[in-house]
Amino acid sequence: MSGTISECFIDSSILIEYIKGTKPELLESLLASKTENYINHIVYSEFIYHFLSVMSGVSPLTLKKSTRINKILKEHQPLELIHNFKILDMDEQIIDKSDYFMETYNLLPNDALIFATCRIYNIRYLASFDSDFQEICDKEEMVLIDSLKKLEEVINPPTEEEDSIPD
Repeated sequence: MSGTISECFIDSSILIEYIKGTKPELLESLLASKTENYINHIVYSEFIYHFLSVMSGVSPLTLKKSTRINKILKEHQPLELIHNFKILDMDEQIIDKSDYFMETYNLLPNDALIFATCRIYNIRYLASFDSDFQEICDKEEMVLIDSLKKLEEVINPPTEEEDSIPD
């Protein structure tokens, strides 16, 4: 990858698939790039909830009842991953904007808050495996990065000459 994107918001789905080991390549590429990667409090909450389940092999509620949360956190150190991201604050403006996105695009609250955060902070790229973001990204002129191939297309867009070559 020769180019770069300056800023990218990372959805919890990217982090969750990374820790599960099912789709680690996209996050690995973003972390290795010169991209400034962001999350918000919603992403952290969703991630840590799934992290506890994945690392313990039981539901978070079962883990809580067993009083093993502390043990899982100490053994697996999720903050080591989280510290790779800048955490953006949310305010009333983001909440107001999220309400608009829920009404307009039928998004669930967390997805609307994530998208509103991107909008308010002028972050054009959203990395997510959540297909619910496709419509809103298309209509709001944001770029959804949902695969390593898409990241490579964004970083190394085809030249006009390459576009004109027939298949």
